[in-house]
Amino acid sequence: MNEAYASQVKNSTQKGASYELQFSSQLVNWEDNIVGTYLGIVFLLALILNFLVIYTCLRNWKSLLMSDYYILNLACSDTILPMTAFPLPISSSFFHRWMFEEPGCVVYGFLGFFFGLVSITTLTIMGLTRYISVCHPQIRIASIKFTKNTIIFPYVYALVWSSIPLSGWGSYSVESYGTSCTLQWNDNKVFITLMSVFCISTPSAVMFFSYTMILLKCRKSNRNLREWRSRNATKVTRKESYLIKITFAMCWGFLICWMPYAVVSMWTAYGDVTYLPVRATVVAVLLAKTSTVVNPVIYFLMSNKFRPLLMKSLNMSRSSQREIQRNPRGNDKTEVPIQRLSKCSNTGSSNATSDSSSSGAKLVRQVMCLKLRASAEDVAL
Repeated sequence: MNEAYASQVKNSTQKGASYELQFSSQLVNWEDNIVGTYLGIVFLLALILNFLVIYTCLRNWKSLLMSDYYILNLACSDTILPMTAFPLPISSSFFHRWMFEEPGCVVYGFLGFFFGLVSITTLTIMGLTRYISVCHPQIRIASIKFTKNTIIFPYVYALVWSSIPLSGWGSYSVESYGTSCTLQWNDNKVFITLMSVFCISTPSAVMFFSYTMILLKCRKSNRNLREWRSRNATKVTRKESYLIKITFAMCWGFLICWMPYAVVSMWTAYGDVTYLPVRATVVAVLLAKTSTVVNPVIYFLMSNKFRPLLMKSLNMSRSSQREIQRNPRGNDKTEVPIQRLSKCSNTGSSNATSDSSSSGAKLVRQVMCLKLRASAEDVAL
């Protein structure tokens, strides 16, 4: 009896020790501090920059193109991921161990996989739509229904794949360095293989094919100019070139951030993990997290449309705040146009009967009255 009890205690002690070792950091303390600080900086930049993108798009909603909705979708995804998931590895890095045990590990792994797949699927759709609009302009895809479906599809697709490990086919587990979690790459070879094909290889191949064909098409610029010779066609060409540059930079930025992590993951799944340095995994993970900042930086640097819209939105906010400070009472602002409108109508009627009034002066007064009516209606609204 005593031997059985001693064996049970020994097994539980070994499990507890292995459990503690699994969720303990494999890095030196100062390395953990650097990782936590870096993730904190990425966290703040991702929130600020993506919030500016969302704010600018919402303030200029009527001037957005169909393709801008994909950018807004990416900004939302890159904002939600840091808000919900980044605090977990940041705090764990400073405590030098994973603080949220297995349930928190599953949640964090699910969120990282879900939003990462949303981003890569959205970028794939953007590349494919650019390819269709440039290389096959006879196919009409610029419709609200098509845009809505292609915005919803990445979330459904990502939800399906990220939910599979929760059902037991695959799993989420701690990273090799101990303060972050991800898919268990060496757990289920069948699931990892299918996921690699449909979530990594296929989107990358579609993006590579789309932009290769677009670049080949753009080299034949003389033929394109003959096809699009009208004024509207010239505008479409400029718009297409802008969209091509933005989406091309976004896709390559995303791939550069995620390719090292994909290589490390494939090595873990199919290679010898003993030859994979822990710090190489750390660098790949940190680079992948940086993808949440890459897209808004590209908007600020490359977009001649986005920067003016951002400045316009910020100026509108400042001017509206100044108006509120100048007119703390809402009724004061509405009384002035209405009083002017009544004076305008009175002077307009009296001048209409005056013989000395010229037709040009009457026309000017009528235009001024119409403007005052419009401003009074706007203020009332």
